[in-house]
Amino acid sequence: MMEDFISPKLEGQRFEGHSVPLDLLQDEGVATFDLAGKLSSFETVEHVTLTDPLDIDRRVAELSLLKDGWLDGQGSALDPDGLRRAGTQFRTCLDPKIPPPFLYPTPEGELRAEWSLATAEVSLDINLASLVGQYSALDVATGESIEQTLDLTQDESWATLNQDLGRLVRTVSRDSAND
Repeated sequence: MMEDFISPKLEGQRFEGHSVPLDLLQDEGVATFDLAGKLSSFETVEHVTLTDPLDIDRRVAELSLLKDGWLDGQGSALDPDGLRRAGTQFRTCLDPKIPPPFLYPTPEGELRAEWSLATAEVSLDINLASLVGQYSALDVATGESIEQTLDLTQDESWATLNQDLGRLVRTVSRDSAND
């Protein structure tokens, strides 16, 4: 069975003698699949792109595939529209000088964004229906903690988030330069 495909992964493929982590590839082309739906060969490969493991769009696409029961029979599927909206907000509103967060599902069907910086742990638990998030940051070097509610549909909330994360990232950069 031959069909066009856009695949987030190329299982076990090697390119020009170099092994590439599988989850960092996105490919487009024509492939042959066996009757069980397993990729058996490539007819043509039109495009291969290396992706960042923290790429927001890639992670949103992965999370959108989760079904109810994804966590050992528990765990609610994430709302696809809310997930898409959250991804768009991160892509368009997060300051590009700030590293993208790790994005995780919660068992309740919400989205958790986490940043692990050298001296800080930051999380943002997002309700996908409202795009309101509970922000928590702990500067482990100073013990300073911040907790607040952010409405991710509002520019003011993104300004607050970017300012606080920017301060923490600059602190990490300054500390690294002193080492």
